[in-house]
Amino acid sequence: MVNLRQKYNVHKGGAKQRGIEFNLTYEEWYDIWHASGKLYADDARYCMARHGDKGAYEVGNVRITTTNENTREYATGQTMSAESRAKKSKTHRENHAFHQRLKKKLLDEYKKEDTQPRKDPWKD
Repeated sequence: MVNLRQKYNVHKGGAKQRGIEFNLTYEEWYDIWHASGKLYADDARYCMARHGDKGAYEVGNVRITTTNENTREYATGQTMSAESRAKKSKTHRENHAFHQRLKKKLLDEYKKEDTQPRKDPWKD
């Protein structure tokens, strides 16, 4: 049996980690899921999303939708808040900088190896 209290706590904790207010009590959270008819549906297919990816998780600002639809909204930026866009841009810049450093390191290592005399594998 699915532990709903645990799912609620994981959702609440995830929102806190992302810096998003979570103002739903367990009972409110449960009622929203129950009313959707998706309470016991496959976890990977449905999620609780905020309208326009803005504001807190609270009654009147959330809906149950497919994870694909929620991801599509986020990816297109059509309903993404300025705060979310800023976070996404910052993450993108950090990832780009990391990959540039990694590329430079790998190229430097390759250049070092390339200057070493090579042993002919056909000679003893």
